[in-house]
Parts: sequence; C-alpha cells; structure tokens
Amino acid sequence: MVTLADQVNLVKMIKKVIKAGDALQRQIVPCPEEQEGRGIADFCQERDFFRGKFLIHKYPDRAVILATNQCFEYCRFCFRRNLWREPAWKIQKQDLKQIADYLRKHTEIKEIIISGGDPLALTNQELVELVKLADLVKPVKLIRIATRALTFCPARIDSGLVRIIKQSRKQIWFISHFNHPVELNSEAVQGIKKLKDTGVPLLNQTVLLRGVNAQVKILLALFRELSSLGVKPYYLFQCDPVPGAAHFATELSDSLGIYQELNKYSGIILPRFAFELPGYGKVSPGPGWRIKRKARHYEVMTPEGEKYQYPVNGKCIALIDYHTDFAPKALWSAVPAAPLLITPATSQREKAASLTPQSKASRLKAISKL
Repeated sequence: MVTLADQVNLVKMIKKVIKAGDALQRQIVPCPEEQEGRGIADFCQERDFFRGKFLIHKYPDRAVILATNQCFEYCRFCFRRNLWREPAWKIQKQDLKQIADYLRKHTEIKEIIISGGDPLALTNQELVELVKLADLVKPVKLIRIATRALTFCPARIDSGLVRIIKQSRKQIWFISHFNHPVELNSEAVQGIKKLKDTGVPLLNQTVLLRGVNAQVKILLALFRELSSLGVKPYYLFQCDPVPGAAHFATELSDSLGIYQELNKYSGIILPRFAFELPGYGKVSPGPGWRIKRKARHYEVMTPEGEKYQYPVNGKCIALIDYHTDFAPKALWSAVPAAPLLITPATSQREKAASLTPQSKASRLKAISKL
C-alpha cells in the first residue's frame, strides 16, 4: 500500500531530479541505448560465488549479503540490473540463520558488506537484524553498509538508523555512492552530518560514467567536496559493461588517462581506480601490469605473466606499460604519459579465489565475440 509519506517522498524525488538536471537524470531515466544488446550478463561473475540466495563469497576475507532487490531509484548502469526482473524480495529471519551458520564455518570472513538493491530500503527493524547477525558471529570484525540513500532519500538517515549504528558492537563503515557534485545538495549534506555525528567512518564509491562524470574537472569537484565534508573518496570504478548499461562504460584507456590526470592532485581526495577483470576479479593495476589494446579487446597481463581479456567499448587505441617505478609509458597518443600513482594489484590469493576454470574459459570466449 502506498502511503501519503511515500507520495510526498516521490514528489520530492521528482523535483530533485529535475533540479539536478542531466547529470542525475542520465543515471536513472531509461534511454534507447539500453536496447542495443551489447554487454555481458553477470560481468562480475557473482553467480559462481552465491552461497544460497542472499550471500556472495567471492573474496577470502569478506562476503556480501544481498538484503533486498529494492532500491530508492534504479540506476541504469547497475551491474546487478538482473535483480530488477525479479518480484520484490527482502531477506527473512530464516535466511539470516543460514548465513550465520555459513559465517561460523568460514572463519576467514572478517568483513560483511550489506548491499542489495539498497539495504536502507529495509525498515530499521529489518536492518537491525542484519547488524545483530554480524554482532553475533565472532570472527566478523567489520560491517559495511553500501547505499545510495544519501543521494535519493537522505531523510532515510533518521534517528532509528543512527541508533542502530551507535549500538552495534562491531565497527560499521558507511559507504555512500555519489557520482556527480550536483548530488551533494543541502539534504544530502545534512544526512552526512547526521552520520558523522555518530562517529561512523564514511567512504564513497563513484562509478565512471560516459556522459555523466567522465571528466577530470567534474571528478575533482566531487572528490574535493566529499573530502571537505569528511567523506573519504574510496573507489573510482570502471563501469561494468552489462547488458543495458554498456553505453555508460568509458574506454578503458580513457579511464586510465583520467586517473593519470587525477593523480596530479592531493592524495587525500584521491580514490583508488579499479575495474572488474573477467577471469580474475577486481583489479587496481600496479607495478608489473601490462594493458594492451587488441583489435577486439584489451589484453591484460598480470605481473606473473598470465593474460586476460577486457572488452572494448569505443575506438580509442592505446598500449600502456606499467613499470615498477609506477611510471606508465603511453605508447599511443590516446593516453597521456604523466606519472600514475596507482595502488597495488589484487593479491594472488584473491585472484585464486575469484573464478573457476570453467567459468573463466566461457567468459573469455564471450568477451572475444564482442
């Protein structure tokens, strides 16, 4: 049943989107490019790592709990767009028991990421059950809550949520998702201040989006404003080219060029750049990595000499060498040759846990056909 409060919030959201203009509208309003058919379903290969319906254990020391498939708004670039096709669901108490049993058996898991959908689409009563689960599993040390509520429903940062954060026995980290400076309006800033008053650390994840924020000046403005509010820019992600969202994905060489430019500025405001490499997992390329543009894909070679493929989204051609002195050499004019202070590569242990040989082979075959 739609309540009066729901209707009021909907009107506020519509007004906010209109005021914010194209930068926000492009993120949430459907467009014809979504019907092009390009992209790879389950690009992050999460399906291989589901443990039941609601838990994803892809990396050794952390696991994701999918709290619901509902969101305050549905971002058109979302890599979990497939969840929208399902009827509305949210995690139930009996599901939490199964997750708790798994976590107790897998003591290597030290961190729980509560995601979705958007976990703050749950009520406080439902959310507190998730936090209690982590509280009761001794090996778990950290809880992440990943949400876009500060952009789309900052009023959700209410006294009940503040109480949940303060009463948690485990350290909660609040992960916001701002992509453009226009999202940092007065309501969002007020929500940030409420969270900071609880003492919870705030990090932000940004997705690099063609036509929205794929410019150095836009990203700098966003990262500086977030940092001034006490929110640490944490990750700048390459957009995953899933079906319906591939038109948002920038050319990988363009993304690396943008990050090179960003590295000229203060390290305090700078997030890590990362992209999902099929067959490997999340990568923040560092010393020893080689990325070469081929005819139909990028060839990505690890420091150990293993080769993987990443899809091409545009026409830019670049060859980049990553040397141990962190100075990538651009051998094509598409990428500037400025020094790039990048983060270390994903560990060998995480790589080993990231994909089965069968899914690796099938995914590389799919990419080569793009």
